[in-house]
Amino acid sequence: MIDWLTLILDRQHLSVSDLQVLESKTDLIIRVTQDGEERSKTGLWERLRSDTQGLTYRLNDRELTITGSPASAISPNNVFGTNDILQAFNDMLSFFADATHTEPPRNPILWRCTRIDYTQNYHLGGQVAVNQALDYFSRLPTRGNNVTVDRGTAYWNQRSKLRKGKGYNKYQHALYSMDKKTALYTPEQLELLKGILRLELQIGRQYFNKYGTKWYNLTEQLLQNEHAKFFESVLINNIEVPRMDNLLDKLIEVSPTEGQARSALQYLHTIKAMGSKTARSMTPDRTHYRHIKNLKAAGLTQADIQSGEILHFRPKFILMEPVNCWEDIATKIA
Repeated sequence: MIDWLTLILDRQHLSVSDLQVLESKTDLIIRVTQDGEERSKTGLWERLRSDTQGLTYRLNDRELTITGSPASAISPNNVFGTNDILQAFNDMLSFFADATHTEPPRNPILWRCTRIDYTQNYHLGGQVAVNQALDYFSRLPTRGNNVTVDRGTAYWNQRSKLRKGKGYNKYQHALYSMDKKTALYTPEQLELLKGILRLELQIGRQYFNKYGTKWYNLTEQLLQNEHAKFFESVLINNIEVPRMDNLLDKLIEVSPTEGQARSALQYLHTIKAMGSKTARSMTPDRTHYRHIKNLKAAGLTQADIQSGEILHFRPKFILMEPVNCWEDIATKIA
């Protein structure tokens, strides 16, 4: 689904009456010279609809910018929406026109687009699996694709103006949005979201400059392909899932000594048999941290270590069909 658009229209394409209406609603920062002459005027961002995320816009002396989630323009939340970029464009403009009592031009050729977020929702079964996936992302070698994890959200290529990615726990995000009063969910919808991992591709300004692509010509298939290509490059193609039957070989390869490798494997077996807390209480701190270091070097995640076995869900979620509506999730759970 198309989860975000940033649209820009040159001021000259707005009617005189619409300009007057928007200027009357816009707070300005006016810069003046030491002699008191006006140097520039900058419009502040104005938010439409206070009960949910809605849209924001800004009018300055050059252009009108409208930005936000097309889904939130027509729904109390942005879990699901359209894959049709022109439909998303029209949903945003209709919402903007109704909220501001203006009629901006509907010809997409007149508008520039500097950001598109394309999102897929994957049902992993529950919160445990979603959190395990996010934990795994933080430890995944990405061959130059910078990955950081902050507050349970994974970011790839965070500073890129070409393509960047994000993965997060949609249930936790929904709770946060409800608390901040930027989205509304029913209790039933929140329950359905508990198994949702959301992967979001952001296509930035540089993408359009580099490829000469007209944003309004981006088809659903092209957006899906861009999403799949990005996340396969940072996830699937870089995943080497260790197996229990060759874990000792891998540990010997990455540990300073074979003795340390065998001890780390025995520690993993102890965790599986007795639980991580009991195993930890029986092990000196220095030895515990050495085992953890070697196990992680062999490719295990914190979730693997805490369970005492390798969790084999890892690349599967990206190979699943995404869920595209509430009914899809309900079918998965049933």
